[in-house]
Amino acid sequence: MEQLVPNRLATTVIAIIACGSLAGAVTEMPQGSPANFTGQGNTALMREQFDSAIALYQKALDINKGYYYALYNLALTHQHVGILTNDPEERRRHFEQARRKYTEALQQRPDSSEAMCNLGIIAFHLQEYGVAAGHFAKAADQSTKPTEIAEYAYNLGTAQERRQQWRDAEEAYLRAIRLNNDHFGANFNLGTLYLRQLDNQPKAEEHLLRAREIDPKRPEPLLNLAVLAENRDHLLQADQLYSEAVRVASLHRPEQEVVMRWHRGRFYWRSDIPGKATKIAMKQDLLSILEREPDYPEANGLLGRYYESIAEYAQAIHFLEREVSEANFDPNSEVDLMSHFLLATIYSEHLKNSAKALEHVRAYYELRPDQTGDELRRSALRQQERDQTDTEP
Repeated sequence: MEQLVPNRLATTVIAIIACGSLAGAVTEMPQGSPANFTGQGNTALMREQFDSAIALYQKALDINKGYYYALYNLALTHQHVGILTNDPEERRRHFEQARRKYTEALQQRPDSSEAMCNLGIIAFHLQEYGVAAGHFAKAADQSTKPTEIAEYAYNLGTAQERRQQWRDAEEAYLRAIRLNNDHFGANFNLGTLYLRQLDNQPKAEEHLLRAREIDPKRPEPLLNLAVLAENRDHLLQADQLYSEAVRVASLHRPEQEVVMRWHRGRFYWRSDIPGKATKIAMKQDLLSILEREPDYPEANGLLGRYYESIAEYAQAIHFLEREVSEANFDPNSEVDLMSHFLLATIYSEHLKNSAKALEHVRAYYELRPDQTGDELRRSALRQQERDQTDTEP
């Protein structure tokens, strides 16, 4: 049986779920009271007027520094802004502000599982996965509502996966499913865990099929079921599942269609299916991807490799050169390294351009100083000597 290759799995990990909506203030809100300012802050937050919301919650706290609703919602605002911002320093600043306010809110209501869970989410975003796991476990212990506990157990599973605590993650997901068998994320993540780390294909299939049943508009379960079929050498079934993942994404999750096409294209590149021109099908997927995202990682390199294999060297060079451009090149990518190798081969053996061949040989050989690279360099140098001989009077 073929060994599972991690990059054949859906790269999308189901995001941990933010816990708790806005904490509601009391119904009677006299003008200028903490409840009144909190209510105004809630309105501003729902309108995404974050600075106004922060200022209004702070006014409530200036009147009553222990007012739970203002503390919680101020923390929630900072948390939301931290998730939205792309600036790392601003992100951390807002997360730390949120952490302080949730901690103060817990001093007022130690049994607030929502605040405890959101502390876990902040730690998760800051990559403090052990801390996150502790908060999620506490939130699950504090709550008395099965649906909430299921969410907290699910979040705990995601944190345990990041810690590579596979069996602990398994137990957390199973707990979530016991409490809510319709939990899409727990079934999907557990199925993927069985497929990848725990190597239990029957259970992987069970939970991925369940995730597919819960939400037929999500392409991720189809993608990982396709991986499972491919690992079993059921190539026709895998082809159907990869194609269904593309179809579902195009209809319901258009932002994921490129990813689904990428996985299907890779499948076509490595597979021979009787009666199907898989390499041409791969080319069509890659062209579709590059039409939408011209610099999609590795797509130019793989398409260039296809054109090199059918001796269409001008097309091959176009895509391979784009893959190894400074803006796109990833030294840890085998596709990108192979792009340098193929360019060196094309320029040396087919186009007789020794200068360009040596340029790509050096780039390849610096990262892969092995016998193959050394032989490629000698070939380019021999071509350079021939070029020099041809130009001598």
